[in-house]
Amino acid sequence: MDSGFYAEYSQIETTHWWSLGRRSIFLDLLRGRLAAHPQARLLDVGCGTGAMLGLLQPFGTPIGVDVEASALGYCRDRGCERLVQASANALPFLDATFDLVTAFDIIEHMDDDVGSLAELGRVCRDDGQVLLSVPAYSFLWGAQDEISHHRRRYTRGDLAGRLHAAGLRPELLTYFNTFLFPIIAGIRLARRFIPEGDRQLRSDFTMTKPGLTNAVLTRILAAESPFIRSVASHSGCPFSASPGRWVQSPSIRRASSPRHLPRDDLCSQAASAPASARSSRDLHHSAAPSQRFMAAHVCRNPRASPPD
Repeated sequence: MDSGFYAEYSQIETTHWWSLGRRSIFLDLLRGRLAAHPQARLLDVGCGTGAMLGLLQPFGTPIGVDVEASALGYCRDRGCERLVQASANALPFLDATFDLVTAFDIIEHMDDDVGSLAELGRVCRDDGQVLLSVPAYSFLWGAQDEISHHRRRYTRGDLAGRLHAAGLRPELLTYFNTFLFPIIAGIRLARRFIPEGDRQLRSDFTMTKPGLTNAVLTRILAAESPFIRSVASHSGCPFSASPGRWVQSPSIRRASSPRHLPRDDLCSQAASAPASARSSRDLHHSAAPSQRFMAAHVCRNPRASPPD
């Protein structure tokens, strides 16, 4: 995402129904999977302007990683202190450092998405968890994907296959933003009938301003949480803007046991990493309210076959 957009994105993360509703879904999943423990180590990859970092506080000690210095500046404005400038392709942490790794709307920006997924798994403990989200369905490709510099969109099968290729075993993979899917799909498909010369490259976030409509849409999206919990243990939500899954840690065999650092040393460990780990500009944000996946909980001995 263009660095000049972060001021607007900081506001969007605080007020827009898409950001509020999906965070409600993510937090509901985390509450059911993680026991609150102040010593837990949490990593939010592609943390953007930091809206999620504060919400992760009850689950442990979160560290935010983003490739953009300007984004980290907004994180500091929110009171976040544990921040590292780095790329998702080269995280400057030792193997098996974190209990939870999150990556919301990040993987679709990476040229090597399997490599990025493997990197998320590398820094996650063997019994740790990964939660991620990506945009769904290539037929929903639109102006927002261009603005956000997306490389691709996914289906459940696409994401599951890449997770397995990265050595991660999905535990839960489901779509979300299902209730609003017909409206979103209709709008995106209808735009294709607008003559190309009349089209405006405008963010989807501009369609909804704070107010009653925004509040109603927030409640509709957040209302999917219990539905996801009850259905995902079987086949997952049949369609929607986002698939999600819990995965268990990666099948990476290490030559030696990793050195576990005190949590106060994690950021200094990152600061000593090679400059190449902090210079890539592949991370972008601003995933719009279209169908989207989410995933989490990685396992080092993947045996399950990818779902269709």
